[in-house]
Amino acid sequence: MADYQPDDTALGVSAHPLLSWIVPHCGAISRPLQLAYRILVSEERVQGGVLRDVPHWDSGRTVSNASVNVVYSGPSLAPGAAYSWNVTTWTAAAGGQSLEQACQSEPSARSRFITALFSG
Repeated sequence: MADYQPDDTALGVSAHPLLSWIVPHCGAISRPLQLAYRILVSEERVQGGVLRDVPHWDSGRTVSNASVNVVYSGPSLAPGAAYSWNVTTWTAAAGGQSLEQACQSEPSARSRFITALFSG
C-alpha cells in the first residue's frame, strides 16, 4: 500500500510516499515479529518499445519492526512517473531469535504507484 491507497496501483502519490505491508508468516512462526525489511523500488520505463523495470532504490536490509507508514527515503521520484515496489521481511517468534537466525520471507508481490504532478 502506498499513501493509504490499498489497491494494486496507487495514483497521485506524493514525492515521499508512505509504504505499508502485512508481515507474512514465515516457516512455523505463528505470530511473526518483524525484525527487519528490505524495500526495492523500480521505475517503469518504456525502452525500445518494451516496458521495463529500471532499479531506482534499494533500502538494503533495514533493522526495524515498522511495517505501516514507512516513509520512502530513496532518491527523488519523478513527477507523473510509474514505479513498482516490493518488500522482503525478516521475522522471528515474539521474544525469539536474533536477526541472523530470523526467517527471511520471499519478496512480496509487486505493487505499483504513480506519482502526482508535483514540482521538482
